[in-house]
Amino acid sequence: MRKGIFNVSALLSIVLVAACAAVPDKRFVRTGPNHDVLLPHIKKIAVIADVCLLRNVVAGDNYWSVKDSRAAAQHMAERAKTVLKDKGYEVVLAEAPLVGSFKNPARPLKYMPEEGGAVKEMPPPLFVAEGLASDPACRASLLKIMPWAAAAVAQRDKPPSDICCGNSDLKEAVVAVAKASGADAILLLVGHGINMPLGSPIAQEAATELVKFVLSLSLGMVSSSDYRVSVLDSYIALVDSSTGEILWSNYSQRQNDVFTEKEFYDRIWLFKNLYLLPPKNVSKEKERQ
Repeated sequence: MRKGIFNVSALLSIVLVAACAAVPDKRFVRTGPNHDVLLPHIKKIAVIADVCLLRNVVAGDNYWSVKDSRAAAQHMAERAKTVLKDKGYEVVLAEAPLVGSFKNPARPLKYMPEEGGAVKEMPPPLFVAEGLASDPACRASLLKIMPWAAAAVAQRDKPPSDICCGNSDLKEAVVAVAKASGADAILLLVGHGINMPLGSPIAQEAATELVKFVLSLSLGMVSSSDYRVSVLDSYIALVDSSTGEILWSNYSQRQNDVFTEKEFYDRIWLFKNLYLLPPKNVSKEKERQ
């Protein structure tokens, strides 16, 4: 009898643990003060993704990989596009036109522009899509918006929406990008991390460089020891095109995954970052109330 009771208890414990593991993390989800008023009017969304991944090299210098970064950003944008459509929104575009647009332009970075090519050094962004390169106004707007979005989501002292209040330049940049795409809102996706082969040592210089930057963006919740493994920090901001207000934001950190693979974004990344984004049908219900 005792054995039977133990088995049932053990089974219940497993079920409870599994259920808790399946609950999305709400700790970093934040909404703007006008979220309930503005979100119901959002129908068309433009998705812009930018991921910057440092590749660890066992023998040689570590460098920011344009190939890895673009692959991750494109998967991120495509997954967000699918999720938004499933939630009832119209996605007018989903693109990854830049690499490293959110990083400090005053600090040159070592990077590999083409796979198998030479490692070079230049200030970010490390890649600009052809279409964006021929549109300097839109490019300039995105170079203002992307670092602002990452910093706004990362900081804890104020709600993300407060960062742009009173900043006419940021608002104009948001309006310009939204107008070019015909969107009611822009979903900004920023990813920052490092790809490491399992079990390989990371150069201390590269580790320090990454940790310093991520500490400034990830709510101070990391330490240098975290970056002996592959890590991706994601910063998500849904920005209203008419006001420049961040209506909804989220942050997550993931370790020990392959951040260049589509499967990661189809499963884990989606659940951690966009699962709690309100669907369009819920917004309509709120609008009627």
